[in-house]
Amino acid sequence: MGGLNKKGGVLGMYLVIAVALILIITTLFVFVSFNGGFSDEGRKLTELINSHSFEKAYIEEVFYDSVETAKIEAGGDVEVFEEEFKEIVSERDLGLSAGREFFDKVTQGEFEVIDENGKKFIVINDLKIETAKHGGRIGSVLKLQREI
Repeated sequence: MGGLNKKGGVLGMYLVIAVALILIITTLFVFVSFNGGFSDEGRKLTELINSHSFEKAYIEEVFYDSVETAKIEAGGDVEVFEEEFKEIVSERDLGLSAGREFFDKVTQGEFEVIDENGKKFIVINDLKIETAKHGGRIGSVLKLQREI
């Protein structure tokens, strides 16, 4: 305690207190003035991911539902199935940019009907789905397959 009675000891203590107060005030100012700049970028990223998830789910649902509807219409005839499938898919095209490749592939007949162990499957390979929003891009490559 003898050091606090000397002028250097007391001045040093006041200096430490002053620096601590300046740091506290600066920290409070930063907290109060922060405008949440990260939230806008986070919101944009969330919108991009949600849009891509929706578009991907929509394409998968159109594929699976169209296969099931075409199976009923075709009655087991593969050629009739292929034509029905193309027609049904083209009717469900909402014009989404991310699904453009899917609708183009189906319309142009770029899918396979394969026979595997006595069962027939429709397959679309290497289907690229890409979503762009707010200057960002996200993409997926899918293989869609369903028994017919």
